[in-house]
Amino acid sequence: MGAAMTFAGCKFLYQFVSTFIGVMITLVFYLVISNLFFGVKTTVGPKVGLIIVALALGSAGVYFSYKFSRRFAIPIIAAGAGAFGFKLLSNVAGIRNEYAAIGILVLGAVAGAFLGYKLNHLVRTVGTAFLGAYILTRGAGFFFGGFPEGASDVKIHEIKGHDKIVWYFVGFIVAFIAGSIVQIKFVDNEDLQNEHKENDDVFNGEDEDKKCGCF
Repeated sequence: MGAAMTFAGCKFLYQFVSTFIGVMITLVFYLVISNLFFGVKTTVGPKVGLIIVALALGSAGVYFSYKFSRRFAIPIIAAGAGAFGFKLLSNVAGIRNEYAAIGILVLGAVAGAFLGYKLNHLVRTVGTAFLGAYILTRGAGFFFGGFPEGASDVKIHEIKGHDKIVWYFVGFIVAFIAGSIVQIKFVDNEDLQNEHKENDDVFNGEDEDKKCGCF
């Protein structure tokens, strides 16, 4: 998923957003209900039933969110990229206060969403490459280990050239740049360009037969 989003995120932007929303609905519903009503003695039957209901709700979330994703997908992606970008800056700056970190995260999300409305094409390509590169790098961390779980795990002055975190960071930068170039040059095809033109045309959808004034 990270690789697909890095190199072709603009082509599958709406599907990515609606799938993410569906997964989140499924996970949150299952975790909340199971924590409230399930215990150590809960049998397999209720758990399976809850999984089925959670998947059904998640599927409904995918369907309905896809209907509205053309309007909100880009701001959502931009908000996520902004939040992650500001989080990186706070980590580098050495901010450890939880409330300050949350505030910076929210500020980044708001700034990203605002830019999403203003820089539609840039977010569609570069923004998805940014998030996709992080997902790809984070996924690699599960297989190869050595990926920091939190800001406190990273001590910049102690990092050595052969540490895995250096390779993860270099891989993230390379994937981000490569994905941005690929999407802008090759993936952002004629269909997407036509969509940009339609969105920019203030008279789009108007009746061509209508005349000015009395005519």
